[in-house]
Amino acid sequence: MDVDVPPRDRTDRLVVLALCAIIVAVFGRAIAGDFLDWDDDRFLVKNPLFHAGGWTYVRAAWTQVQFEAYQPLHLLSYLPDRALWPDDPAGFHALNVAIYAVDVALAYALCRGYVGRGAAALACLVVALHPLCAEPVAWITSRKDLVALGAFLGALLVEDRRPITEARPHPLAVALALAAMLAKSATVCLPLVLIAGLRWLRGASWRVAIGRALPALAAAAVIAALVATVWNAHDMIPWARPDAAPIDVAATIATYGARTLVPTHLSPIYPAEAPHPVIGAIVVGLVLLAAALTWRRWPGVARFALWAWLAALAPTANLVPVWFRFADRYALLALYTLVVPLAIGLGALAHRLGRAPARIGLAVLALALAGEGIATATQVGVWHDSTTLWTHAVLAQPDARNALYKLGETRRDRGDWPGAIAAYQRAIRLDPDSPLGYAGLFYTYARRAEAQGAIAAGTADRWLAALGPALATPRAMAALLAEIPHAACAPCANLVLGLGLRQWPQPDAALLAAATDALDHGQPDVALVYLTSVRDPDAPAAAALIARARAASP
Repeated sequence: MDVDVPPRDRTDRLVVLALCAIIVAVFGRAIAGDFLDWDDDRFLVKNPLFHAGGWTYVRAAWTQVQFEAYQPLHLLSYLPDRALWPDDPAGFHALNVAIYAVDVALAYALCRGYVGRGAAALACLVVALHPLCAEPVAWITSRKDLVALGAFLGALLVEDRRPITEARPHPLAVALALAAMLAKSATVCLPLVLIAGLRWLRGASWRVAIGRALPALAAAAVIAALVATVWNAHDMIPWARPDAAPIDVAATIATYGARTLVPTHLSPIYPAEAPHPVIGAIVVGLVLLAAALTWRRWPGVARFALWAWLAALAPTANLVPVWFRFADRYALLALYTLVVPLAIGLGALAHRLGRAPARIGLAVLALALAGEGIATATQVGVWHDSTTLWTHAVLAQPDARNALYKLGETRRDRGDWPGAIAAYQRAIRLDPDSPLGYAGLFYTYARRAEAQGAIAAGTADRWLAALGPALATPRAMAALLAEIPHAACAPCANLVLGLGLRQWPQPDAALLAAATDALDHGQPDVALVYLTSVRDPDAPAAAALIARARAASP
């Protein structure tokens, strides 16, 4: 693709400074944020390797699988923070914003290879201020996304600036591609994006495009195999899908497409199943079919946009299912593959409209960008602290039970016992078959009893550690139940009793007998636990006992 672009000069540097200033203005409120109980604690606050620092931390980053991943450059990116502000979240956040500003500058430089300053700057702002970008910038331990994006764009930029007849890959581009993959493995899509850019944006031959991408392809294959091995070793792949694989993958792609076009109800955690999966899969299938039938008539920039967007989504499209199936940050690379096509489209539109209509269009776009910036700044504020984050997550995605687990955990750690209990109870109603809600509720009851002095410090942790094995055998469950004094923590004992009855159901006659015995000993709450498990609560004997227990309950 041959484009007449004015040479880059001092004005371009001023444009880059202006872009960086806008980034700081929109994302700068993240600097006031705290460390979050969403990986910031694991990676930084409670990570002994990080606090050890020095060669211990560097060696571990290169030689150990940490936090279910091998991402050494992500871990090493915290070395400046470790040296300058190890306990101050403001420094970490400020560095995240600075890295993102560099990413946007690289995107602008990439666009300037195809269009003038105005179109390049506008395209960068449309993408950079997208609300989906709030999460990777405002969340400290999403720095891997920012570092990976910078290396990703840098590799593309190095190859884009070279003559299209040069078949050998540039060593710097290879190094940047490898750096991207060692910061975040989702960048294994880079070789496919590079091939598409060289072929359909620059007009290189297939031989040249593939030849330049070969080292990155080899590195991507190794990284992908390593990721699969690590995930298998850490049970990170839930092979049970909510839908058949073709529907699941297509629905995932449709979900990211919808969120890119209409970024509302954003959240750090989403339900496991895509909304309206069959409809989403049908829409994606029809789009791909139409693209296949009309592909020969598509201009190169449109071919690149579709191919690169799909390639960038592929690692996170649940081709291999993952536990956290959807996340806003997963769309970051795909979003940035659209920056050059968008710049080219804006440049062509301005040329076609003429000066006066283009000015009107610019005013409209400026208003839209202002609205986008306000929406993104608001979303950045959601990540200020753990309580704000998880309260928002539950409001935005009320069916995401993992968000309720995190809200319960956050409230419990802050001593908000009623709030934590309410969050776990709601999670249990959403998924009564999952043990996680019951475990969180049990631990909350025990921690509250500790805080009230009813049980000794450390008891809650000991009981929680015993709960998992107790769910495996009736004997272990009975042993745990015997250890929990009803008088000291009645909700703890009743919850464990209820879990045992769910795990190993008993006949109604035995349940009624146990309930009667509990009532005779003045324990109506225990009786109600037994009666809740009765299969026929409307039977006269059961109904009478239920009424008696409720009347005796305080």
